Amino acid sequence: MYVWEAPFSRLVHIARKLEIGKIRQSMMLRCVNLALFFVSSKVMAFVCIILFLLDGGELNAEIVFVSMSMFSQIRENLTYHFPFGTAIGIEVPFPFLYFYFVYHNFFFFLDLHLYQTN
Repeated sequence: MYVWEAPFSRLVHIARKLEIGKIRQSMMLRCVNLALFFVSSKVMAFVCIILFLLDGGELNAEIVFVSMSMFSQIRENLTYHFPFGTAIGIEVPFPFLYFYFVYHNFFFFLDLHLYQTN
């Protein structure tokens, strides 16, 4: 065994532990998102019906059926597409910001170099 293999092996072990931790965290968040996906329409309908009754409304089968069908229709948008869109929206600006700063710093240092050489 070479001298450099033991420290490198420890670094690989640490990196793998960190990677597994991040994967576990990601999977836990995904499980929470899926759990909310299946429960959210019922919870939203329950809360809205309770608020409707507390507001003084009169409950009948038509109101319940229409509200349940509406919540079933918007469930996918609220519980799947909204978090996905939020995650993409957070990730997208960073490459553009990186390009912007690298581009402007390149020309700043190029101008500085040209100024110092003249």
